[in-house]
Amino acid sequence: MKINFLKKTPLLLIGDILAIIALIVIFVKLEGIANQIQKTRTELLRYTPVNTEAVKTELEKIKDQENILKSTFPKEIALADFINNVSNLKSDNILKNFSFPSDDVVKDKTGFSILPVIFNFQGSMADINASLKKLNGLPYLIRSVDYKLTINEASNSATLDYGGFLYADENFKN
Repeated sequence: MKINFLKKTPLLLIGDILAIIALIVIFVKLEGIANQIQKTRTELLRYTPVNTEAVKTELEKIKDQENILKSTFPKEIALADFINNVSNLKSDNILKNFSFPSDDVVKDKTGFSILPVIFNFQGSMADINASLKKLNGLPYLIRSVDYKLTINEASNSATLDYGGFLYADENFKN
């Protein structure tokens, strides 16, 4: 029995082409299915239940820290207390002067109310350092912005001009 090879070649060629087309269709569909699986997985992860108790506990800790921080911000009435407390530092005769260069309360880039304040210290470096520690020990938050230190070696004394922002309560108004 003799098989005519030329008669079967077109059939084999058509079969091969059909197989290639079927593989292409399968690969295209697999890519779509893989994309759909990825989207579904992402949706499932988005809606996965979260430990709400842990989140609530963490939020309470943050709220407590926020309240502690905000308690250091003077309210309008407490500004007089700040002035009195800082004035008491002048009794050491190291803090010579302090002032508010502007009466306007402004917002910093984080949204907190701030009031600019400038301090002038004169004395030995050790005395100035002790006065700065007392200033930092007051129950107010002052962010340092600028300082100028001038040392007089002949008299073993120094002058410190120290500028900063006093953080105030969000409702603070002058």
